[in-house]
Amino acid sequence: MNRVVIIGNGYDLSLGLKSSYKSFLMWYLHLKVIPGIRYMPKPYDDNLIRLTDNNGPFPKEEFDQTDLKNCLKQILEVDTKHSRSSVSPLLDKCINNGQENWVDIEQTYYDLLCNYSVKKVKTDQDVDMVNVKNLNRSLKQIRIFLIEYLIQIQKEIDSSIFPIKWQKLKAPFETSEVRSKRLEKIETTKLENLLILNFNYTSTLTPLMLLFKKQRIEAELINIHGNIEKPDGPIIFGYGDETIQSYLELENLNINECLKNIKSFKYLESQNYQRLMNFIDIKHFDVLVVGHSCGISDRVLLKSIFEHSHCIFIKPFIYQKMDGTSDYFDKIAAISRHFELNQEMRDKVAQKKYCPDFIKK
Repeated sequence: MNRVVIIGNGYDLSLGLKSSYKSFLMWYLHLKVIPGIRYMPKPYDDNLIRLTDNNGPFPKEEFDQTDLKNCLKQILEVDTKHSRSSVSPLLDKCINNGQENWVDIEQTYYDLLCNYSVKKVKTDQDVDMVNVKNLNRSLKQIRIFLIEYLIQIQKEIDSSIFPIKWQKLKAPFETSEVRSKRLEKIETTKLENLLILNFNYTSTLTPLMLLFKKQRIEAELINIHGNIEKPDGPIIFGYGDETIQSYLELENLNINECLKNIKSFKYLESQNYQRLMNFIDIKHFDVLVVGHSCGISDRVLLKSIFEHSHCIFIKPFIYQKMDGTSDYFDKIAAISRHFELNQEMRDKVAQKKYCPDFIKK
């Protein structure tokens, strides 16, 4: 029996890495935009923010370093011809809609894409190609800045301090936790091969993989969305749910520009997706979910894993909050969205009492 360990941004956050979307956007405003409007030739334009006139009064106090909305407002007020300045709709919604996770940004991208395309067609209008292309440029620019940001902040943390006891990832498969009818399918309950499926772009798992090697544990690492240090595939940042009606309508438009940032196409640009499929096709496996929100923006991939006939059991690591509650419900609700049949979900997902703690928050 094998095991797939899904690693998300919660792992990096628990190391102290400021990899949240809010931290990134605050870095972008303070280290890219503000220096740009102070010192660079006018007008300022980076495909996300455009200021036609940078000669306006700068705030008497420092630009806000805690509130993204207010910081953006202060920046726009620098433009004395404010009516001619602009913020890309993607960035505007990311900052002003109070989103919390990277998956929310990917969902916002997709919603805007549909607004400019399939929803236009439904009202007998042409696809707004100007805005579609601008939207794709905005996402590309965010990706470029994000890579630069992660390379910088990754140097500032000690990733050899693991946020979880590594032994938990190799803990024996507990038959008492699984429904008996699912156990009948398993050839052996002995845990054999370990696959670490990393959704992050960072290299913070390298010390953990070295430890596994030292302990002679058979473990393979797949950076499914790419890695900022190892160019074994593209940095994948886009949308990944092909099951909804709007996606079928998007495909039927027959406009390639509308599919430019759909994750399933990006998966074909490297061997990572095929390596994952080969691993889960070999024999039965269980799944551990560590620090991943399991949002629908990754549905095309997570659905392939969770609904696979070889998948026996899914165990999310949960956060125990200071008030005594946990995020167990949020985790299983998110996981359930990747199943067609709720009965199958209930058969596979671990009961709360069997889910290990990740970290306190």
